[in-house]
Amino acid sequence: MARSSYNSASEKQKHYYTSSIKCASLNVCGLKRRVEFSDFYELVNKYNLLFVVETKLDANDVISLPNFKFTNKPRTQPFIRKSGGLGIFIKDPLLQHCEIPDCESDFILWLKLRKLYCNTDQDVIFGVTYILPLQSRFDTLDKFKAYENEIITKCSQYDKIVLYGGWNAQTSNLLDYSKSDDFLNNHFQIDGDNAVYP
Repeated sequence: MARSSYNSASEKQKHYYTSSIKCASLNVCGLKRRVEFSDFYELVNKYNLLFVVETKLDANDVISLPNFKFTNKPRTQPFIRKSGGLGIFIKDPLLQHCEIPDCESDFILWLKLRKLYCNTDQDVIFGVTYILPLQSRFDTLDKFKAYENEIITKCSQYDKIVLYGGWNAQTSNLLDYSKSDDFLNNHFQIDGDNAVYP
C-alpha cells in the first residue's frame, strides 16, 4: 500500500494517508458461528473495513478477531430469537483514523474516516445499513423516517458518503445497484463501469 506524508502548517506532527482502502459488505446471517471458521478470518483479513449485516448479536455478545476491532449495533427492539444487527470490522492500523458517530436510527451504523488519512478535503462517511422487509414485525414507518432523516442529515453535513448493506429493495425492471460517481472512481482508482471485483 503506497503511503505519503506531508507537513501541516498548523501541526508539527506528520500525517499519513493511503491511496487505497479495501472495503466490502457481507450479509453474515449470524456472526457468532462465522467467526469460528478460519475461512471467515481469511476473508475479513483481505479488507481494511468489512461491513456486515444480520449479525444476530445482542448487547452482551463479544466478537474478537486478531488485528481487528469489531463494533456493532444490535437490534434494540425486544425479540424472541436474535435477528438483525449491523457491524463493522476495522483493521487495527485504521483505528486511530476512525470514529463512530452517534446515530438515531436502528437501520444504520456510521463510520467516519478522517480526511487526513484519505487525503481529501472532508472526512469520508461510511454507513452500513439494513432495511427490513416490509412484512417484518420490526418495521415501522417511524423507524423508516428516522433512517431517512439520518441519511438527510449526514448528506447535509458531508459530501463524501458511501453506503453498504442490504435494502431489501424490489426494483422490478430497474437496476438494483448504483453506478459509481467520479469521486469514488478517482479516489479508489476504480475503472467506473468496467470495474471487476474479486
